[in-house]
Amino acid sequence: MRTSVFLAVVIAMLSIQANANLISNGSFELGDFNNTDADPRPDIMLVTPGMSNILGWTVVGSKGVHWVDYGPGNTTDGRYAVDLQGENPPGELSSISTTFSTQAGESYVLAFDAFTGNIVNAATVSVGSLIDQAFTGGGPAPAPPYTNFFTHYTYGFSATDRTSTLLFRVVSSDGFGPVIDNVVVTSVPEPESYFLWASGIAILALSRVRRRT
Repeated sequence: MRTSVFLAVVIAMLSIQANANLISNGSFELGDFNNTDADPRPDIMLVTPGMSNILGWTVVGSKGVHWVDYGPGNTTDGRYAVDLQGENPPGELSSISTTFSTQAGESYVLAFDAFTGNIVNAATVSVGSLIDQAFTGGGPAPAPPYTNFFTHYTYGFSATDRTSTLLFRVVSSDGFGPVIDNVVVTSVPEPESYFLWASGIAILALSRVRRRT
């Protein structure tokens, strides 16, 4: 019985470790959305370099990014998302980044959603061994619910240091997007962890069979 409980705890810990999001505020729900800029739209806040309103994220580029309140049910997680290009070009294109703990040489998976409306703009994402991976997105969508216009992206990468910086950078934009949401980075368990997990399942199954006989 004690063996079964121990293995169940180990299996649960491995599962949590593999699936825990290493990105803080990956859905942009946390921070100070006070919308004090000159834009009269109450659901859009311009965040420029030096402003820490979006908790855990750093903005680069004089045009900033737009932190958008789409309302409940209109993003893939929560109600907020980030338009990677704030004010319209011409001018400096924007980027947003966050740094998190990793282990050099370990494998990870990056996943995020990009809003694709009736205008398509280009951006890249970089983290660890993943460098300038292109993706597209844009906006605005014709009509809500906006969740119908998000595309899901998934990429694998290896960490190159004890910390990694995840960088989303606009390549071309007319001022609408790309819009991103639901940014998740998870670790990929080592083969030894998979072996322990499988062994635990087998031992648990065997112990249950023995108890029944």
